Amino acid sequence: MSIENKIKSKLFKIAFKELLEGNWKKLNIKSLSLKSKLSVEETLSIITSKEELLDIWSHEINLKIMNLVSAKELKDVSKKDRILELMLCRLDILEDYRTEIFALMTLSRENALETCMAWSRINKAMKYIMNISNIDTNGKKGMLKIKVLSIIWIITIKEWQQSKTKDNTFVMSNLDKRLTKIDKLNSTILN
Repeated sequence: MSIENKIKSKLFKIAFKELLEGNWKKLNIKSLSLKSKLSVEETLSIITSKEELLDIWSHEINLKIMNLVSAKELKDVSKKDRILELMLCRLDILEDYRTEIFALMTLSRENALETCMAWSRINKAMKYIMNISNIDTNGKKGMLKIKVLSIIWIITIKEWQQSKTKDNTFVMSNLDKRLTKIDKLNSTILN
């Protein structure tokens, strides 16, 4: 693991600890630097804000998705099933961060800026999933596809939160039903 990745990992742990302890509003570059025993300059060389830190963390989750599924597996199924598989992989990865995700959801409900930042991260994640699935995300039509998939993801995450169990059969089944319905209603969304 590179030095930069070690620093990021350390910053993620600190940020999530502060989030879970209810100190998110007080968290800034200076406090992240103090808690990580880095200089402000070193911290700024990695991130410029706690929101950017979450953006980086979310992007790293996206990159981990491809460690759980092979390109060959994705090639052999429909685009709808590719999206389903990739969303389920993302959910599997997030299982290790279940408490943190719930804290982030609470935070985003309490603060308009956090809501916008969370929406942006979700849109980027869904765009990544659609790009892997070979679905065009360009232009207005592409933006619509990303928004539809993002809404489905938010509904899925809320169900996942309410399930409070590691058995995600119900959540997976509902996600599959939603994607199937979107595919039947408007095949242009998943193409």
